[in-house]
This record gives sequence, structure tokens and C-alpha cells, in this order.
Amino acid sequence: MVNNIKVIGLFFLFTLTLTGCGGGDTNTGNHNSKTGTPSTGTPSTGTPSTGTPSTGTPSTGTPSTGTPSTGTPSTGTPSTGTPSTGTPSTGTPSTGTPSTGTPSTGTPSTGTPSTGTPSTGTPSTGTPSTGTPTSNLNNIIKNKKAQYQLTALNLLSINRHKCGFGGLTHDTILTQDSEKRANYIGYVLANAKIPNYNPHSEKAIAGFQSYTGKNNPYYTGNTVSDRFNKTAYYNVNNRDTILGESIAINYYSNFSSLAPTVVSDIYTSMVRQLLAAPYHLSNLVSPKFNEAGVGVSQFTPNNGNELFKFGFAINILSGAKTAIEVPDKLLTYPCDGITDSATNLRNESPNPFHGLGRDLQTNPIGQPVYVTYPTAKKIKVSNVKFTAVATNEDISVHILDADNDPNKITKSNSAFILPLTDQLKSCETNAEPGYTKGNCGLYKNSKYKVSFDVLVDGKKLKHQTLTFSTK
Repeated sequence: MVNNIKVIGLFFLFTLTLTGCGGGDTNTGNHNSKTGTPSTGTPSTGTPSTGTPSTGTPSTGTPSTGTPSTGTPSTGTPSTGTPSTGTPSTGTPSTGTPSTGTPSTGTPSTGTPSTGTPSTGTPSTGTPSTGTPTSNLNNIIKNKKAQYQLTALNLLSINRHKCGFGGLTHDTILTQDSEKRANYIGYVLANAKIPNYNPHSEKAIAGFQSYTGKNNPYYTGNTVSDRFNKTAYYNVNNRDTILGESIAINYYSNFSSLAPTVVSDIYTSMVRQLLAAPYHLSNLVSPKFNEAGVGVSQFTPNNGNELFKFGFAINILSGAKTAIEVPDKLLTYPCDGITDSATNLRNESPNPFHGLGRDLQTNPIGQPVYVTYPTAKKIKVSNVKFTAVATNEDISVHILDADNDPNKITKSNSAFILPLTDQLKSCETNAEPGYTKGNCGLYKNSKYKVSFDVLVDGKKLKHQTLTFSTK
């Protein structure tokens, strides 16, 4: 029955970068001083939807570690054509180096760009504005869109596979739906500036009806459940279909380069940002999913009436059409050997530090370590040691679990080790004026060793040690 569809984990990350050509987890100094890491977007303020796993059998082989083929992925070529309701967004993810510019210092929007007055102009009826120089960026995105989407999906799939969560098979239907969602978001943000905008919803918004709801040419349904109840992905004969949606939006004040590799790196950087946000991370690596699709768009924010002239959105839909047997073992992300982690977390909504007095925008933390035992009822992490290998610095941590999560989202069989990087002073001098305490997260291109104990269901004590590196 259609109404049995389950949606798990809805997240949105939002970032502003004042200058540069790329995105967020890049730092300018030898020590990982992030110079404008695009926020991973802020997830919606509700409990993250973990989505419904897709029906395809997850790829059993190791996902390709090279540049994703621009040809047909394992389960079909992602739709590069026009989304159902109009011309697809001209934005395309790029693989270039993320921007090294200084991120804005304001509190990240929790799903809504700044609260200024919405644009009163007539909404564009086609592709969202792509900013200046429009034609060059449009052409890059149009020609490389499928490749950018597969590159982003491969990054997620390969890292999941390395860490034991299982790879992801590309699904054509999820890709098409992701493209529509990315285009819907791009169309809204190209035409208006909406306070507290929730990109997971397509409901008409009072005062912005010209761009939202059914007047948006990319509209497919008010809620995630509405949209997926209409899609061919949903298996009406199986009650186990699950779906998950993760969204990131990045804004840049300028572009120093429009090389295809630069554009591509923006989107892969946004995936790393999502994997550095605890609630997004648990959703994206969930072993309950075995398929996914990625959609991207690029737009000119609010008809060009903003400091940030270039906007990028990425939508990741994860799914499974049938129930999947989850691993009966301890899993972590990052796991031992991961070499491309983000350096910091600058915002997430809900805020994992809600009520604890920490402003992640000006005082970020480092890449979290997600610990989970999928078949267990409860785990407890203790005796954590988090060390910067090159400098032998011990980093303080905060353990986020079901007992102390202020948002009541973390499951009892999972926990997050959150590195409090205040003492690292990882910002390059004068490179990060927004970071008032000189803390830009973990050092760039550096190795970290993490060891800890895990008590599983009150009886099995396991010791774990892993080493990972930042990009």
C-alpha cells in the first residue's frame, strides 16, 4: 500500500562563502585552516528522515575508485534531460577545488537563506538564473551534469563500501527525482529570499506563491512522502520501501575559475560536508539503503540582488525497495584508511550542540566519528583518545549519544565522537576573519588516530582503533 512508505532522515545544510571558487572543507594553511568551507547546508529542523532503501540489490563489488564513468552507471544512465515540470536547472556539480574564501560569520540559516525581503519581480519560467558569466557556467553544467552527479555518488558509495556500510547502486528513478528536487530548490532561491526556508517541503509559502508550490515549474508534491508515493520507485507490493533525503546548499560571492574541474569539486565537497554533520552522516551511511540518486543545480540567488552571486544545490535521495539485512558488527565512519574527510563542521540543523552554548559558525568542530552497531539495542562509547598524528596533540571530545542528544535523534545503538578543536588554532593567520578563536577545525591534509571502547548491550566490551586523514 502506498501509505506504508517510510521516510527517514530529512537534512539540509547551508553555507556562505565570501570569496573563492570552491567549497567548504578546504583550508589554506599547512594545518588545515579552512578558508571558507561551504556549509553542508542545514538539515531540516525535524527528525532526519532516513529515507527508504531502494529495491535494487546493492553493488557487491568495490565501487570504482577513479573518476566515475560518464556513461551508463550500473543501473541505468541518470536522466540528464528536462525534469518533468520544466527545464532542468542549469547548475551542475563541479569537481574542482573547493573555495578557499572566507565563509560568512553569521549563524547559518536552518534551511533558509537570509531573511531579507523576497524578490518582487516576475519569477523566471524556465531554468533558474545561473549568475554571471551565465553562458559559460550553463555550458559547463549542461555538458558535464551526468558526470558531476556520478562523481558525487561514487564518493559516497566508495566510502560507504570501505567502512562496511555497503556500496550504493545508481538508480535512474531516484536520480530523476533528485534532479527535480534540486531544480525546485534552485528555482525558489533564484527568485526569492525566504526566511526559514525548508527545502524539503514544496508547499506554497505565503507571500512567495509565485515561486513555491504548484507555481514552481519543478513541483512534484508537498512532502517527501507525497512525492515518493507518485514515483515509480515505490514498490506497492512491498511494505519495506524506505527513502531518505539529504540536501546541501552553498553560496559563493565570486568565482575565480569556471573550469569544469572546479565546478565538479564544489559538489564533491558538499558530499564531504554532509558526511561531517552528525545527523546527515548517520543518514547517508545507513546500511538500510542500497541505492541512491544525486541531483544538482546552480542558480543566481534572489535574481542577483545579493552579495553571494553563485548558488549551488545538491539533493541526495537514498533508498531501498526491500528490507536489507544489516551487518552484525561494529561500524564506524570515518573508518580506518579513509583519506578524504572534511576538516570541520560549521553548522547543522538541528544543532547537535543545542543548549550547550557553542556557535559552530564561529567556533567549529572537527570531522565527527560515527560509531554504530546496527543489530545491537544499545551501545556506550568511553575512554576516547583523539590524536593529531603529526603534532601528537590530544584533542578533547564530546560524545553525543541517545542519552544526551538535545534533539533526541541519535539512536541508542549509535554514538558520535565530536572533536572539540579549540586548542588546535588551525586557522591560517588572517585567513579566517569569521573564526574569532582561531579554530578552523582539524588541520588540512593531516592524519588522526582515534581509539575508544564500546560496551554493546551492557556485556560485550570492544576496543577500536582507527586512523583517518583530512583532505
